[in-house]
Amino acid sequence: MNYIKNSKKVKNMIKTAVLILNLILIFTFFSCKTNQDYTNKAAANIKKDIEKESNIFDAREIKPGDTIVGMEVKAVEVKPNINSGYEDDYSATVEFTGKVQISGIYKINNNDEFLGNLVSFIADEESATKVPKLSHDTRYVWFVFENTDKALETFKTQGIEGMATIIIDNYTINYAPSDIYNTALLIELVARG
Repeated sequence: MNYIKNSKKVKNMIKTAVLILNLILIFTFFSCKTNQDYTNKAAANIKKDIEKESNIFDAREIKPGDTIVGMEVKAVEVKPNINSGYEDDYSATVEFTGKVQISGIYKINNNDEFLGNLVSFIADEESATKVPKLSHDTRYVWFVFENTDKALETFKTQGIEGMATIIIDNYTINYAPSDIYNTALLIELVARG
């Protein structure tokens, strides 16, 4: 009789142990599944970040036809800055084609010592990543409009300076150790303010 009682106890203990093991396995499976899902999502985000094209480039390493943040290189001219003392310092003119929508601050210059009566545009922080930038250029992203008459006509009713969202094309980087500026063609005013 004791043997049967002990046998039932052992069977109950085995059933309990099996139940506990099953619960542990189920818990482990779902934990691994959750961790695997998390790992897969993290890997996908890293891949997106890697695939996200940078707007920073070295003009010595590109050629016409290359693309930087969706803008195609039309022409490249690079000259070493011999007197700078830095190996990685060079002057460059890089012309791009491709429309891009950016936001920032426009300014109608009035007899400015450097810009004359040109209309200039400073891209905001987010938009600055949407246009190409030389890797050694420490200037903020700004340019003047090639089509000054259209820019004056577009912005004159908005005041001398203000916020705007615009579409540009034919962005050109001009970089040299002198007073020089980038240019772009104003295509459209999307929004004011």
